[in-house]
Amino acid sequence: AELLHLAGNAARHNKKRRIVPRHITLAVKNDEDLNRLLNGVPGGSNGPTRREYSTYIYKVLKQVHPDTGISEEAMIIMNSFISDLFE
Repeated sequence: AELLHLAGNAARHNKKRRIVPRHITLAVKNDEDLNRLLNGVPGGSNGPTRREYSTYIYKVLKQVHPDTGISEEAMIIMNSFISDLFE
């Protein structure tokens, strides 16, 4: 939820109503804890054995930023991030 909140703030700051990958990058780089946690972690691929978290990500996004959407590319990144956390 924290990453979605920060990415949503980055989108709003850039006067956008949809989170794109750049907003996720800005959120991570501007947050000391997330930056330390994710420093040097390569982007994952969404393989066939990975669990799909898109529904949950979307529900959390609507709780923290009800008027903000998320692009398909940003959803893939968030899904990969959540999958990596639980592996």
